[in-house]
Amino acid sequence: MSTQTRLLTVSPGKSFGIAAGGWGAMMSATIEPHHSEGVEDMLFRCLDDLAKAIHASKLLIAMPKRQTTPEGRRSAKEMHKAIVAWARSRGIACCGVRTPDIRKRFVINGKASDERMIFEAERRGFAPASAAEAYAIATFHIGLADEYDESEFLSPLEDFPAPIVPLH
Repeated sequence: MSTQTRLLTVSPGKSFGIAAGGWGAMMSATIEPHHSEGVEDMLFRCLDDLAKAIHASKLLIAMPKRQTTPEGRRSAKEMHKAIVAWARSRGIACCGVRTPDIRKRFVINGKASDERMIFEAERRGFAPASAAEAYAIATFHIGLADEYDESEFLSPLEDFPAPIVPLH
């Protein structure tokens, strides 16, 4: 496995969390909608810029939590399809990671709260502005751990030098 793998991660919702980088460096952000531009347009513009800047080779999507309304389910499904289509149209490999799996791998509890996810990201040296950003950071860590087969990298129970440096 080449150390040149560059990851983009997206955590969709009312706002979007994103993380991008590779082994040794990562940046993250929360994308909030503006009045004149929808969050989807902002997301895809941002993803285009990031993908070009880091030469992204893989996109991981944090699969959204179960939506309780038919409109929410339809919206989440449509957004997921749009993100996958965006990645495929640019030749970027794309896969999803279920929210309980993200929680379990990042904080060793598949039912961890959003606050716990934020706390764990902060404990690892990051400063997420939202739960969506914390999920994007966690998904990024999972992607790197899977790419480099470093299972201890995700252990929240031990202190160790983090191989990723947050760039805010």
